[in-house]
This record gives sequence, structure tokens and C-alpha cells, in this order.
Amino acid sequence: AMMTQYRLYLEESQRKMRQLDDYLDQEGFSSNLSMVTKMEALASLRQRHRLKASEVSHLNLVSTSLQRALRTDVVSRQLSSHAFFCGWLQVERQVSTAFCTSCVEDRYYQAGDICFRENEDGRNMFFVKTGALKYRPAIFAPETSFRREDPRLTCGAHSVATEVAMWLKWTHLGTMLSSTMTEVLAINIDAWLKEIVRHALCASLVRDYAAAFLQYMNEPDVIVSDLTCGIDYHKLMFALPLESRVVLNEALLKTLITARGSIPITDMEAQDACPVKTRIPQMQAQKLLSEVREGKTCVGVVEHQLVRFVFVVAMRVYACENVDADDPAVFASEATKNRRFLVKVGGRNHTTGKLSTSCVLPGSKLKEQETSVAAMERVVDEDLVAMGASTKWHPMVGRSQTRYVKDSPTYGFKTMYSRTLYTGFVDVEQNLSYIAAPRDGFVPQLSASR
Repeated sequence: AMMTQYRLYLEESQRKMRQLDDYLDQEGFSSNLSMVTKMEALASLRQRHRLKASEVSHLNLVSTSLQRALRTDVVSRQLSSHAFFCGWLQVERQVSTAFCTSCVEDRYYQAGDICFRENEDGRNMFFVKTGALKYRPAIFAPETSFRREDPRLTCGAHSVATEVAMWLKWTHLGTMLSSTMTEVLAINIDAWLKEIVRHALCASLVRDYAAAFLQYMNEPDVIVSDLTCGIDYHKLMFALPLESRVVLNEALLKTLITARGSIPITDMEAQDACPVKTRIPQMQAQKLLSEVREGKTCVGVVEHQLVRFVFVVAMRVYACENVDADDPAVFASEATKNRRFLVKVGGRNHTTGKLSTSCVLPGSKLKEQETSVAAMERVVDEDLVAMGASTKWHPMVGRSQTRYVKDSPTYGFKTMYSRTLYTGFVDVEQNLSYIAAPRDGFVPQLSASR
């Protein structure tokens, strides 16, 4: 029976291929165009076909409520990689179900299909479920300097694209094509707007996130693009009002805490359905929530692992003559090459009078709802001004960002430290405040111990 089915399938496939040949001959297409068409058709046949929900007839035999539950599970797992939706979908189950079943559309693209073109109005945010999308930047796109094979131009499975089109009035700066057979989830903005107005709490969270997204995009050191690879989503979440951040973090943790007092890790199937694979005792989860409520940090999910975030800024200050801090080329010039830069070697506690030693760059942690640029401006205006010389800097000149992860025994999981480093300059001709350092002949006299 299996051989018969295979023979029938093969005969049907050959019949359809002959039909394609007849059509191409009938219309008189060139040999090159005909060959490309047949090769693409054969390549599509070789790819594994993924079933669509509409093709599974037995799904119609189950109840509507169960169908909605299945759809909610599929969509929520795909959106759990996003810093905002990961928590938002856990706030109110009724809203989450309505959103997943009514406001998210399935789109299917064959290899070479165009998702959007340059100069088209943007209206959708894409979550790539399977396959891959390839971005071709146009002349005004910030990615024009990228090499064609740059991995940042490819949106693979579980990635996000064109979020900027959902929150801002946007015109696409390039063209997005499907590299292979690709399945995408697209948020229907109009349907979402109609649904969200009926739920005050979830609507307020969306408004706060939209406002924070707009503020983030207006920062001078942020690159605005169709792609999302340049967005620091967790820093964006830290810019949310404290009340909204608390609601989202509580909702995320509450769904993961069991009656036993820990976040569950069971079999592989349960792990796939759960956005977090970290095991945390309930006592430590409550300690973390207390820190979130105090505005000291926020939590998020990185590669299915729960992570606590700490954001800092720092500046490397050089003493140079006649430097244009607004010129991007100055960072690669002699102004910074083989030159010493400013570090903090000690401090004094004004309350206790106790002295401490250090060797760190001037900088600070981000305060509540503070952007990186605002935090750096605060350091320049409050700390570096004590040198007696003005510090010249530009947010886009000599800027870099580093992240590193450390274990946090206090919480039982990892903390990610995100540092944004800027470059500043002071004029050597200005009179700086300084204390003469001892030279080679300095011999300290040690007092006898008592």
C-alpha cells in the first residue's frame, strides 16, 4: 500500500511538472526564465511542508475553547522571546487569549517572496516562526555599509523585524525578502487597537511601552531602522515607569512559581512551553521582586534563562589639543592612539570620612527611567566638572557597548551587566586641578606599630 501511494504521488508530481512545462512553452517565455521557474518549483517541492492549522481537518472536531487555547499556546511561545510581550502576555489571561486568536496573523512566504518594499508605509511587526528573511537596505538605510553576507541582515527563526513600524509612523528604508519557505506571525495593529481599549491595565502597559519606545528611538546614539538588531530591549524595558515594570515582572515570575515554592523545570515538552528554564526558590523570587519594586533593577529572559539586569555608563576621557568631539573620525585618529586617559583612583565617603581606593573609569549606574545619554550627561555635569575643565563629547563618537554575565548567589541565577562606554576630550591648555605626584625618589617613612 505504501509503494502504491508513493507511485501515485510520483505520477501526480510528474503530471504537474509537465503541466508547468506546457504553460511555459505556450506563453513563449525565454529559456532562462523558464529554467529559473522550474528550478524554483523543484526547490520548493524538496522542502519539508509544514502543516497549517487550516489543513488539519480533525482540529474542527475539538471545542472552540480548546482551539483558542492551542492558538494562544503557539503564539505566546513565539512572542516570549520579546522583552515586552514575554511579560505582557502573562498579565491577564483573557486579554492574552483574545490577542493571540484575533490580533496575530499567520503569513507564509516562498523563497524570493517580498514581505515589504522600500518606501512602503510600515504597518506590521514580524515574528519569524520558521525560515529566514533577508533584508536589502536602500540608500538611506543605516545598514548600507554592511556587507551583503552580514548576519545582521538576516532575520532567522525566533527573531523580530520592523517593530518601529508598529509604534511610529514609518516608511521602510529597504526591502525584505524570504530566503526560504518562511512562516511569520504579524501583529494586526487595527485589530489590536479595537481589542485593547476594553482592558484598562493591559492598555496602560502598552501605552507606557510605546512612550518608552519613542523616547528610546529619539536618543542621539540609537540607530533607527527596519531591523531590531541595534535595539537594547532590556535597557528599553528599564525606561518604563516603575509601576508598569513591576506589573510585568510580577506577572512573569508569578506564572513560574509553583506551590512547592520554586519555578518548575519538568520534562522537555514543559520546558518548550515555558519561556523560562531557570529554577529559583520562592524566597529568592520575592527578594528579586522587592528590588524591582524599589526601582533598582529589572528582570528579563535571555535564551530561556531568567536574568537580572544592571545598566551602567562610563567615559574614557583624553587630554588633547584642538579636538573636534563631533567628528566621528577623531576616535580613530592620533587623539586617542597611545594616549593616557582619566581614571578614578580613590574616593572619600562624605558621611563617614572613610577613604577607598579604586581604578575605574568615571561613570554611574542608570537611575530610574534614565537613558544612557542622560546618565552620561549627569556624570559630566556633576562629577567631571570638578576637574576645572569642560569635557567635550558626542553620543555617537567612540561609543561602544559591552555585556557580561556573572552568577548572583543572592538570587540564585545570573546577572547581566550592560555597560555603554563613551569617549570625551578635555583641552590640555586649560588649567586643570591637580596634585603633584611623588617621583622616583619618594621614600615613605613607616611608623612603628603599637
